[in-house]
Amino acid sequence: MSFRLPGGILGALVTAIVLIASWPVLAGHLDVDWTPGPVWVKEPGVRIALGPGDPAGTTGFHTPYAFRFPDGTLRMYYDANVPGTTLVQSAVSADGLAWTKEVGTRVMNAAHPHVLAVAGGYRMYWESAGPVAPFVGSSFSVDGLAWTAEPGVRLASAVDPVVVELPGGGLRMYVRMGLAIRSALSSDGLSWALEAGNRLSDAREFAIVRAPSGLLVLYYGQATPPFQSIRSARSSDGLTFTLDAAPALLPGPVGAPDYAGVLTTSILQFPGGVLRMYYQGGPDPTNINRDSQVFSAVQGPPPCPRTHGYWKTHRSAWPVSSLVLGSQTYTESDLLALLSRPSRGDASVILAHQLIAAKLNVLAGSDPGPIDDVIVDSDALLATHSGKLPYGVKPSSPEGRFLVGFARTLDAYNNGDLTPGC
Repeated sequence: MSFRLPGGILGALVTAIVLIASWPVLAGHLDVDWTPGPVWVKEPGVRIALGPGDPAGTTGFHTPYAFRFPDGTLRMYYDANVPGTTLVQSAVSADGLAWTKEVGTRVMNAAHPHVLAVAGGYRMYWESAGPVAPFVGSSFSVDGLAWTAEPGVRLASAVDPVVVELPGGGLRMYVRMGLAIRSALSSDGLSWALEAGNRLSDAREFAIVRAPSGLLVLYYGQATPPFQSIRSARSSDGLTFTLDAAPALLPGPVGAPDYAGVLTTSILQFPGGVLRMYYQGGPDPTNINRDSQVFSAVQGPPPCPRTHGYWKTHRSAWPVSSLVLGSQTYTESDLLALLSRPSRGDASVILAHQLIAAKLNVLAGSDPGPIDDVIVDSDALLATHSGKLPYGVKPSSPEGRFLVGFARTLDAYNNGDLTPGC
């Protein structure tokens, strides 16, 4: 019988090396340190509220986007709906909760701002506003306040731009065309080539973050019925997205300032690993943009993984009373017996110790991203055996080397080496 290393474990090992080598520097402006889940908790209060100092005729705020500058300054760009057009405004904050509006307009006749750093300054992508055909344009700034429009159209017939830096270089822009999210590629950020197919359907405005594993998590406003939830979807390649079952965020109850609907266009990480989603909500069921304001919701960082020794001695902390290893179901008593069993040169037991701990960690809420593929590959290899563990596999055998390799990666995860901040 011959064995070959599954692609999943190779990817997991490479991911682990990259994480350890690059932490804590984040490569892209949408990168976060852990894999967010689908459900968010609303924070009390209003982040950006309508007030007397707003542009004349402002009827609501739309599509907030928060950006952290190299000096730590937090600036939120958002559009103000005024008669006949939309204006991109800005506000600054020290903590992400209390925001102070800045004087003046950043970009005229534009909406849905999205900013990233480029050579010499910053580029803002925006959608056209006013009585013109929809398109995505861009402006350049050296300080984030004064913006100069760049000539030409970045992408025609598109709105809601969100740009992701690609690991191998270049950029991918996600846009909305109708109620479908599409994507385009660029090497310079100015010329874009539309990719075939839809990334998601039945979607409105959206935000994206990228987890350490490279997984993209996209949160979008539900299109049908409009704005009645923020949903989420995930993709490992940036092209094929799988929907999460649970809604990420729902409108508030009758009378709440976000009762009419919700949509998000920005998620940012804060100290301690907290992720904050900025979202638009409005009270008018006939028009979500009327009297709409900016609110926020959060997710805390997941708990750090625990070692197999911890799980062996903390039975009361177990989130489940049984697990599947390979193709076999093991009761809590079975699992405790395996955790207490010396390996005695059996690679299957070496792996079982780490696999049990890893599965309990994930079920207890730890970030599964770094070892998803390793768990799948471990189960697949164990499933080639009949009956329950142990299987008496020598570590020096071809199969044993794979089992021990899987165990080493899971051991690193269980010790917190693959989860930044642990």
